[in-house]
Amino acid sequence: MHRSYHGSLESIPETIATNGLDQSKGQPHVSDTHLPVPIERDRSEGVGSGDDSGEPPESPRIRTASDDSEDNEVNLEIERAVQIEKMEKLTLSGSSTKEIGSEDINSVHESVTKCSICMDKFRNPKSLPCFHTFCQPCLARYISQFFQREKDSTWNNFPCPTCRSNSAPADTTVDVTMWAEQFPTNHFILSVMDMMSFEKAEKSCDSCDRQQKHGVKAEMWCTHCKVCLCKKCLSFHDAIFLDHRPLSISKAKKEPSLIVQGQEMLCTQHKENMTLFCHDHQVLACTACVAVDHRRCLRVTTSKDYLKEFQPSREQDRVIREYNECLDCLENIAQENMQQSAHISNRKQEIINKISECRQQINKHLDEIQIRFMADVNDIHREETQKFDMQIREIRQLQTAVEHSKKMVEATVSFGGDSQVVSVLLNARRNTQIYKQKAIETFENTEDVNYSFRLDDQISKLPSLIKEFGKIKVVRTKRGVPKSVTNMKQMFERKVNEVHKFFVRLPSDNIDCVITSGLYRPDGRLIICDFHNRCVKMFRDTGVFITKLLLQTEPFGICMVDNTSAAVSCPNSREITIISISEDNITVLSTLKIEKVCYGIEKFNDEFIVLLPMDKPLSSMCTVDLKGAVTKTINKASSGYAMFEHRPFHLTVNKHTNEIYVTQKTTAANEKRGVIIKQNLDVKHDIYHKDIRWARGIEIDFEGNLYICGQMSSNVVQFTPDCSQSRVLLTASDGIQHPAAIGFNHNKFFLTDVGDNNRNIMKIFELI
Repeated sequence: MHRSYHGSLESIPETIATNGLDQSKGQPHVSDTHLPVPIERDRSEGVGSGDDSGEPPESPRIRTASDDSEDNEVNLEIERAVQIEKMEKLTLSGSSTKEIGSEDINSVHESVTKCSICMDKFRNPKSLPCFHTFCQPCLARYISQFFQREKDSTWNNFPCPTCRSNSAPADTTVDVTMWAEQFPTNHFILSVMDMMSFEKAEKSCDSCDRQQKHGVKAEMWCTHCKVCLCKKCLSFHDAIFLDHRPLSISKAKKEPSLIVQGQEMLCTQHKENMTLFCHDHQVLACTACVAVDHRRCLRVTTSKDYLKEFQPSREQDRVIREYNECLDCLENIAQENMQQSAHISNRKQEIINKISECRQQINKHLDEIQIRFMADVNDIHREETQKFDMQIREIRQLQTAVEHSKKMVEATVSFGGDSQVVSVLLNARRNTQIYKQKAIETFENTEDVNYSFRLDDQISKLPSLIKEFGKIKVVRTKRGVPKSVTNMKQMFERKVNEVHKFFVRLPSDNIDCVITSGLYRPDGRLIICDFHNRCVKMFRDTGVFITKLLLQTEPFGICMVDNTSAAVSCPNSREITIISISEDNITVLSTLKIEKVCYGIEKFNDEFIVLLPMDKPLSSMCTVDLKGAVTKTINKASSGYAMFEHRPFHLTVNKHTNEIYVTQKTTAANEKRGVIIKQNLDVKHDIYHKDIRWARGIEIDFEGNLYICGQMSSNVVQFTPDCSQSRVLLTASDGIQHPAAIGFNHNKFFLTDVGDNNRNIMKIFELI
């Protein structure tokens, strides 16, 4: 609501009424003729030139009141603004936004505020879906030139000038000259530029400057209107715009973060603040978006609440780490290419030297042959070096794109609002995969090049019979895959390789082993449950035995409780045994009697989630607190149907989504192999796969991919995190019979087998 203003509109300074402010809406007006002077400019550069007419505006009529009373009112307005500012500061003190001091502003990389096309400060910055930002005029010119160059009317997108990713506006039917303006304005960059500008010279009142009254000291800064105001102009401004909250310029200079704080991203469709987050679709949304597009979604929270859950510092570390991996990989490829270029140059010189030595022994009539041959050598070499030079340029361009995105993430997390941080990190999460894929593709397109040359035997025998010096050809061989490239491949795209296998049956064991579950620790230790021999064993993944713990009953499932202890389910004794695990020893800490036949076990929300496949009349699962009390037993979903159609024995918890994955003992082709259970312990959806029979061991890797052992189908199947794609990773042809348990340590995993020939063997695999 606007404050009621008693008096004619003529009593308001002309520039306040028209200087980029829409009186009907209380928002900045977009008319170019009334844009305020950009605050990053020096006042000496002709302030007030924004008036298109070139004429000085007519002097405003000031309301008739004594100067003293007017000054008192102005002082009250300033005091009110300062009080509001203090209230905002208190409100923001609990926010996750980092406070930024003036000394931190200089740490913002210049690429964040400079357009990579014109290499100047941004003018109306527009962001592409790939996260790269350009001036609107530069982007419009680039798009027009692209289509003029391509001359193909069927194109409905264009490549990003930085990373070459395809981008398209919301409406591709309009003329290409209007495409740039459809992309969202990057308000974060504008705010950063505002913030940096406050480090410069003293601010003068923009309103007075527009009236050719230069040098009037500004006291306040309106974050809505983007203008500096003096005491007098502030009173007229606040009379019209009650909902605007100006900042003290002196305070803004000391704490520039106040300029950025509290800003939200606008929905491009509904022009509302995107203050909500849909967990089902992993997108920011405004209230209108939620009402229209997400009304059936199960979980929608505020972006602020999601930011707390999102852990931006950890996500930033992960994204920056992946950016650095990508940069390192690209640098390695570029260095290898440069070495190859130098190598073939040296090889070329060796060939030339050899030809020169031979040339001294033969007749002058070979000059023409030599010239032709040298031309061939130079042509081939030029073509090859040009290929390397082109690849190196492309790699450098991609490096620049990754570096820019990395700096942008750092700047956004440091200075952006909550939604901006979420948006940027979500975009960065997708972009890291795109960049990594591009780096992999770049590597796959590179080859080692060598020159093979064989001197013709006729040269040394009879110069008159020589028709040519010899043959030169390009020898291409595939490079060995460096670790930097392997680490960037998605786990779903990697190949599986057997690293090692060893026996887990010990001389002290009475019968063959049946390993039902295990833990693969980050340090390479394996803690496994041997059901038949009633013990928990510890090995190194190299096969070195460390220790074992004998139990009174058969262990089945195992999970970590904390870094030094684990929980083991013992179905026949209906109890959970808590064990202590050190580097070279395992001991019993306590026993929890739960009086239920318990199999699979996992730590879940400071409790244990335990599978009870033998429960009657329906198989169920229960939650058990750390003291052994059963807090909840569930055997039906919210739909009223049984949660498990068949007996469940194995489970795992997705640390990324806090969801529970359970396998079931099924063999028919059309039966579900497992279920995914939400955090509220209700069924999310079922898991089907035609190639899995009797699903046993189940595990999730560090990327969230799912792995299920098919005991009767003799295979291991890998699923993407959303289970939309799958592939058979291992089959009987890989030497497995009846796989039972699987456990991951980064890109390595162990696999146990209950087949007659393999039950005493542990196999270690690696995804490369």
